[in-house]
Amino acid sequence: LTIISEIVSKLLKKFQKPKPVQLEVSGFLWFYVFLTGASVSALRAALMMSIRTAAVLLDREEDPINTLALTAGILLIKQPLYVMDAGFSLSFAALLGMRYGRILLMSIRWIPYRLRRILAPSMGISFVTMPLSLWFFYEASVYGFILNIWVIPAMEVLLMSILATLGLSWIHPALGQGFAVA
Repeated sequence: LTIISEIVSKLLKKFQKPKPVQLEVSGFLWFYVFLTGASVSALRAALMMSIRTAAVLLDREEDPINTLALTAGILLIKQPLYVMDAGFSLSFAALLGMRYGRILLMSIRWIPYRLRRILAPSMGISFVTMPLSLWFFYEASVYGFILNIWVIPAMEVLLMSILATLGLSWIHPALGQGFAVA
């Protein structure tokens, strides 16, 4: 959802001022969340984006950890049993791992800086989510962080291609099919 919101935001900012764009992107995200079934991880992403939007509109500085904690609190008030949900735990753990795992792994000086910068977010996510994956699913991927190095950057290109295909198919189905095949 973050990638989708960034793409939509960049497109809309070319045509209008940033603050109205933030509201439109938040509205689009909530529409998308409910269109896709409102899973707990999608609710988390949309709620965090809405809190960031509120911070921008109120000219406040948004703190990622406070946003994460407020989001968790709101979701747990809505449904306390989310605590037992794998999607809830893994979604929040991945964000914490990306933020704090990156800080921890970037402090390892014997690994070249460029390599640390590439590996740190993926390894941080993997290290933090691995115990939860073992808890919920009784298995963990030992090569997941290597795949994330390739998958995370590729997702933006893939999503942009999907959105372009959808846009072209609204103009004419053959255009969308042609773009999808290419």
